[in-house]
Amino acid sequence: MSDSEAPHRRIATGRGRHQDFYPAEWFPLTVPSAEGQPTPELWAFVKEARALFARLKPVRAGGTSAVLWGGMVLAVPLDRRSGIQPEDRGSLHFSLQLMMGERQGVRVILGAWQDAHYIWDYEPRPPDLEVHGHDPDARANALEWLASEMRRPIFRTDTRVFGVTLGSQWRHEDGEG
Repeated sequence: MSDSEAPHRRIATGRGRHQDFYPAEWFPLTVPSAEGQPTPELWAFVKEARALFARLKPVRAGGTSAVLWGGMVLAVPLDRRSGIQPEDRGSLHFSLQLMMGERQGVRVILGAWQDAHYIWDYEPRPPDLEVHGHDPDARANALEWLASEMRRPIFRTDTRVFGVTLGSQWRHEDGEG
């Protein structure tokens, strides 16, 4: 059975369009009908990310997702608070993301910290990671970066005035990034 024949659900999205949804514990994959099917390299990237997270079992990475949208995007949300907190302005939507695709005719895997849980909200300049190619070594390098970033301690700082949170920011304990 090929990857595109793996158990999945087709979800109608209106006007003759649909999304194929491939469930999984880590990085469930959504493929909009306009995108076609993932290439074997894109499938391999998702499978390798799933295997990595099955080994790591990261507690602070709930709700991971994979979406084929102009490339394969893997999103790892890290802020797991839900709902608006009475003492602040709500939750920061912080995530680590990898995007495997093409930029200016070059096959790349880009990685970045994003302030959104949804896919590749903006293209950072420069990205935190840039790996050329889609081969197994390139994918392994990108996933090693993702794992190393997951190990870095982060903390949230809130700027408060008279008990009201005016702004919040995530920071790495080591001051980098």
